[in-house]
Amino acid sequence: MVDSQMPLIVAQMLIGYYSDITADCLCLADYVSCINPLSRSADFYRHKIKEMLCAVALGMKPATRWDGTDEASGGYIIVRTNGDLLAYHIYNRDAFRSYLLNNTKLESGSSSRHGYGVLYEQNGEIYIKLNLQIRFI
Repeated sequence: MVDSQMPLIVAQMLIGYYSDITADCLCLADYVSCINPLSRSADFYRHKIKEMLCAVALGMKPATRWDGTDEASGGYIIVRTNGDLLAYHIYNRDAFRSYLLNNTKLESGSSSRHGYGVLYEQNGEIYIKLNLQIRFI
């Protein structure tokens, strides 16, 4: 629902992450724009990644089919490690999306708990299951 080409963008982000290029979402956006899998501008990739991060923050979950509806209707509150609170109202969506891009990173969870990093066969093809977790920096 974010974009029909989002799987390709996320795949490039994962390649950058698992190749130890960077975990930082802003740097991964720059990495994807350098690879340029869709022949688009750097602004295009940043915008699409911001949209994905915003969708995840506001309700998109991996185990549930997402219909594009935000679960947070008024805004989003972030508690920093020092106890400071940041509040983003839905009407300030651009600032919120920029905050997400500038303050998130990819992370790997437990391979044994989540079962990623394992080769498996499906319909005669060999695949590897990868993990994608997004965390605040």
